[in-house]
Amino acid sequence: MTLLLSAQSVLDSIGVVGDSILIDGAGVIAVGRKEDLLRPGVEHVEHPAGFIVPGLRDAHIHLAGWAALGDGLDLGEAADLAGVRELLMSHAARLGPVAPIIGSGLDDTRLGEGRLPDRYELDRIEATRPVLLYRHCSHVAVANSAALGLAGIERDTPAPAGGSFDRMSGGEPSGVLRESAIGLVSRVLEPLVLSPSPDKLLGAARRLVSLGITRIDAMAAAGTPLWCGTGKELDSLIAIAGEIPLEVTVFVITDQPGELRIAAERIRNAGGNLRFGGWKGFADGSLGGHTAALRQPYADQGGAGMVLVDEERDRVLIEASLAAGGGVALHAIGDRANDLVLDLFESCIGAGADPDRLRVEHASMLDQAAIERFAALGITASVQPSFVSSDGPWVGERVGDRLATLHPFASMLAAGIPLRGGSDAPVEDPDPWRAMASARAHATNPRESVSAAQALGMYQTVPLRPGSAADVIVVDRDPLTTDHIQDTRVTAVWRDGRRLV
Repeated sequence: MTLLLSAQSVLDSIGVVGDSILIDGAGVIAVGRKEDLLRPGVEHVEHPAGFIVPGLRDAHIHLAGWAALGDGLDLGEAADLAGVRELLMSHAARLGPVAPIIGSGLDDTRLGEGRLPDRYELDRIEATRPVLLYRHCSHVAVANSAALGLAGIERDTPAPAGGSFDRMSGGEPSGVLRESAIGLVSRVLEPLVLSPSPDKLLGAARRLVSLGITRIDAMAAAGTPLWCGTGKELDSLIAIAGEIPLEVTVFVITDQPGELRIAAERIRNAGGNLRFGGWKGFADGSLGGHTAALRQPYADQGGAGMVLVDEERDRVLIEASLAAGGGVALHAIGDRANDLVLDLFESCIGAGADPDRLRVEHASMLDQAAIERFAALGITASVQPSFVSSDGPWVGERVGDRLATLHPFASMLAAGIPLRGGSDAPVEDPDPWRAMASARAHATNPRESVSAAQALGMYQTVPLRPGSAADVIVVDRDPLTTDHIQDTRVTAVWRDGRRLV
């Protein structure tokens, strides 16, 4: 079926290209003026108050995590530990008497006490059943004594590779778990927690479509999930491959090359709207949790974070992913972590890897020398503008005079680094319009703000040109001229020429 869509204007990150777009099947035939494109036999749909723009891509989202945690215990609005107690007790009353309590969004920077609770404070709220509360960044969590006991974590338990336990003055674990140490608890609680149903995942995907998102890059664990309660993330995506309305490119989280190869084959065999994207790994943690790897110690406390890179292991995984036809997405937030990832990618490119298949996830902390090196390698940065707004009130205390090196979007674009925008949901809200607003008005370094066109370009799937995929959305305002992009409302969505909204 040939379809002509008309609106006030058709535009993308290059600018206005007409007022109508002609679609046939999954592709765009022409873009221009309505009077030039309208012809007999063509269905014509007009949106006289709207603006036609490309469908959007969220380049970094944990769909299973967002679906599972979205309706659960959210501690993000707690103002102090008393508020945490109130929210936790209210949530517990809605659960069965023995079900573990899993919470997210715990943010010590918002709490009046300026710290996370310890195991004994959680015990005074709930002592009989396990409690595991994730910090906002999800790289740190707090467990009560019941949860620590189920995991067998005692005074003499050694910290796992790539993780740590905070300890109290007497040496016993405080309940605060960092990085891989969280997995020791979540692994034993996972079988006790209800996983999201296929319908819940599909509902989450439809909510993304309602925001104008037509394609996502989904990070999915092949083994132990990143959040307790998300279930078998890869299995869940494969189960809905034929029904999910979005195109989903899956980046597999694993530290086993064999598991990665099997996952790649399973994703391809699933068909539907799933694609194999490659391997997702971690070079460090988060600034909020003091686990991002820095060149110099944190300004507000000792220590320079955690290096999670294992060059020998990671090189094998990179080679396995490339051989399977995928790419590589490595999480790096701190400047030290970005240095190490650039070292690794430079070596891989020297051995023949295609730079277009290599991505740094977040790429949060880069000085000018690192930006120039990044650009010279020709690799891509997958960035999260919402981090700028959510971290803004406290991140200066963490990094001190290095604040100007955080999220240098304008400098990266000026150097020629391709930027793809994502949310990292459930860490941040997946609303791309709010994220564009954050990119356009950089909260910690206004000089790194980007233009309206650049912000749209970070999220659009493809420019609207003849021959491109028919990923098209209609919105209620011009994203290149509005001062209120965060209030954008999506009124219609097509992906590959099929109307979804």
